[in-house]
Amino acid sequence: MKNSWLIWVFVVGIVLTILIAFNYQGAQDTVPLSEIFPETETYPLEIEYVDEQPVSEPPTIARTAPTVSQPVTQIVRTPSEPPSPPVPVAAKVVATPPKPAPAAVQTPAAAQTTAAKPYKYSIQVASFKDKDKAQQKVEELNKKDYQAFLVSKDIRDKGTWHRVYVGKFDSKSEADSYLPKVKKNYSSSFIIATK
Repeated sequence: MKNSWLIWVFVVGIVLTILIAFNYQGAQDTVPLSEIFPETETYPLEIEYVDEQPVSEPPTIARTAPTVSQPVTQIVRTPSEPPSPPVPVAAKVVATPPKPAPAAVQTPAAAQTTAAKPYKYSIQVASFKDKDKAQQKVEELNKKDYQAFLVSKDIRDKGTWHRVYVGKFDSKSEADSYLPKVKKNYSSSFIIATK
């Protein structure tokens, strides 16, 4: 029994070696908790876009400018003649009529809708980066007896987008009842609430 302590050391060494070997293999297959439970979770956000009120028509500018007559003095000196008193001459200013701005060139129906009363809901039919394409879509919709109008919106990173809307509704139920008529021809149409 003198060497019994040596046997115990040997047994404990074998047990420790076995435990370490099994734990080392098990650690390779385990998934860290940070992968199972991420610290930050992202949730999808529902965003409702609200458009600004359409810009009202600019005030009408007078077609002709008033004529202004002012006495103008003209002095002509020659070396041989003495100086003569100034002679008043009337100057006439003629103003040309200003050209209308390109935004003022709208169809009569579109011009009437921009000056109409405020609304709470509308149906968005299309959105274009190019204003000419948007204006063509408005004209196409107006020919089909929709009350179409155009609203330009500056979106920070994406630039200015020109949105084509149909109808101005005071309640969501009115817009809901009109939406199927629009969706027959324009399936991607949807209702949008204004501010």
